[in-house]
Amino acid sequence: MQKHMDEEPQPLIERTSRVSPQVSALVDRMLAKDRDDRYESWGALISALQVAASGRTRQTKTPKPQTKRTVNTAQKGANSQLNMSLMLAGGAILLVLLVIIMLLLLQTS
Repeated sequence: MQKHMDEEPQPLIERTSRVSPQVSALVDRMLAKDRDDRYESWGALISALQVAASGRTRQTKTPKPQTKRTVNTAQKGANSQLNMSLMLAGGAILLVLLVIIMLLLLQTS
């Protein structure tokens, strides 16, 4: 999960040679972590799809080089602590609900 949040995905063209460089660039741009590196609108994406489908090349905004995002270690620790607290609280609530349901079932029988 952390890798998904922090690292850019491997370019599609490196994963399979069955796609054209245009389609690979299009998919890579859609998956960019930085919002400014993605298509600015559906219209821009559709236009890029049409160009890729036609096989033409077109001058587009040059994507920024992919870089690995860095996350503050303290922030990671705080996030994982918060996640653990939320999971424990959720588990405690579920346990209380189960006990209440069991008590209600025992009273009706």
